[in-house]
Amino acid sequence: MDDVEGIIFFANPDIISGLTAWAYFDNNADDAVAAIFGSGCSAMVTNAVIENERNGRRTFLGLFDISVRVHFEPNILGFMIPMCRFKEMYHTIRDCCLFDAHAWEKIKGRI
Repeated sequence: MDDVEGIIFFANPDIISGLTAWAYFDNNADDAVAAIFGSGCSAMVTNAVIENERNGRRTFLGLFDISVRVHFEPNILGFMIPMCRFKEMYHTIRDCCLFDAHAWEKIKGRI
């Protein structure tokens, strides 16, 4: 998987909140989840490539550009986890609030 830059989720606000909670679980930096504006999906893809090159720890929200919004349903945004960050996050999934948490169980019920 050396040629994979990251994992993109096209998700509603409930799923984005879960991904955000997971991203912040072991990284409480102000920019652990960044929303950097860019044209089309370049905001996520280009930033993932850059993040991988610097072995960073940021994840990215995207699909805010009006030119790309017309191609997605109204309640969908993008969430990109660069591969360098996913390799860390993968090991924390069972410890974060997405497992055995009452609130997340309720949210999962509406997804």
